[in-house]
Amino acid sequence: MTIIKLKKPKKANANNCTLSIDKSTLLIRANYADETKLFEQIALTLCEIGWLKPENTKVRNYQRTYSIPEFEDHGKVLISTRPKFAANAPLRLETNPNRLGKSSVNILLKKVCDHFLDGDWNEFSSRVDISRADVAIDLFDLSITQAHFTAPGAKMYQCFHGNGGRKQTEIMKFPGNKRISIYDKASEQKELTLKNKKIAICDIPPVWTRVETNLAKCGLLKNLGNLKNPFLDFSMSQIVKPQDFDDNLWKFFCIAADATNTGAMMALLSAIQRKTLKIHQSKYPIVGWDAKKLWELWPDAVANSGLTDFLQMNSKPLINYHVK
Repeated sequence: MTIIKLKKPKKANANNCTLSIDKSTLLIRANYADETKLFEQIALTLCEIGWLKPENTKVRNYQRTYSIPEFEDHGKVLISTRPKFAANAPLRLETNPNRLGKSSVNILLKKVCDHFLDGDWNEFSSRVDISRADVAIDLFDLSITQAHFTAPGAKMYQCFHGNGGRKQTEIMKFPGNKRISIYDKASEQKELTLKNKKIAICDIPPVWTRVETNLAKCGLLKNLGNLKNPFLDFSMSQIVKPQDFDDNLWKFFCIAADATNTGAMMALLSAIQRKTLKIHQSKYPIVGWDAKKLWELWPDAVANSGLTDFLQMNSKPLINYHVK
């Protein structure tokens, strides 16, 4: 039985929020053409000794995928080999640092480095890219239905529960193809326990909203701490009626915005009404949500993930697992 406990927030400048790396995908780039076959051969050998286990999971652009049984209690860690195209990296590693925890991430990366790069951390540092990082911000005092979300120039989509309540807002097609998801994390976790009897979850807050962005092509893993703030062009505001708005107009605006999205409804207002509402919203931000202050937590989130601890490790080769 797996018990998942939430980490309560500690930072004074974001006292109802936590920021974490919820999912990451690492790529080890090839130094030479035959390395693709070499990594595949190493993976097969690791299957023979039980460190890897073949999976039927389909991973885009890769033909073989394995899981690591050692980490199954914290969710699957996937390693993929045999890329479909020569331009793809010969090795792909997918994991959830937030669920694994810092010490387990350290163990995972050390063993990947030992097995595939002879334990050479300098080699690891220069060759491992982070192709995806899911940055999650948890708000424990906010329901998804208690805020208006805006993102100029982006497209928004809504998803609903079976009972009709909104459970997710997708904001897509930002510059750079960034995506932000806002969803009811408490309901998601409760549904997870119903679907998977092997998982028990405790300490679920009654109100829990997650804001998550999926960052792609983030560059070298060692530079993860230098990523720019992805939330500056996204804002949340309290649902408070502007004085100049008619009561019925505001009521219908909120109902329609919940069914569609705030941006779409603002586009239907007159230019004067739209300007009034934008100024009004800026005066009523969500308590605890300040994109600039929240991003001050990013160095701590990177450190807590364990993904860059390898920078402090010995660069001397440790074990040779290459198969002749």
